[in-house]
Amino acid sequence: MILDVVIPGISGFELCRFIKTNSTNQQVPLLIFGGKNQAIHRLWTKNQGADAYRTKPNTPELPLNVI
Repeated sequence: MILDVVIPGISGFELCRFIKTNSTNQQVPLLIFGGKNQAIHRLWTKNQGADAYRTKPNTPELPLNVI
């Protein structure tokens, strides 16, 4: 699953946490994209249960390489 940090009405981090707290979804690979390349975003991504954080822009191959 691929999420953006900025989603109308909810942050990508919050949505990630919501998805990963459901036991059915815990094994689903989750990648978050954001516009800032900061260590805090990478740490927050891991704390919310996502598998990786990548900055935009990206290539179409990047999500496949990460997951």
